[in-house]
Amino acid sequence: QPVDERLLAWSQGAIGNQTFRQLEEAFAELVIAKIWELEGRKVARTAARLAISPKKVRWALARAGLLSRTVKQE
Repeated sequence: QPVDERLLAWSQGAIGNQTFRQLEEAFAELVIAKIWELEGRKVARTAARLAISPKKVRWALARAGLLSRTVKQE
């Protein structure tokens, strides 16, 4: 699988005008989305695997455009 271009840029220190918080959120979206796919698109399984709340998983997926913000999916 190809490596996300953002990860390559970040590894070289290319962060643009982003704050650390913005970088952290973008990274979380990448990781959570990948684990969500690996866990069969199950929010609860993703949350358990990453030891975070299902709310955080849904938030990240919604920001990434993978899950409607109004849908509660377990």
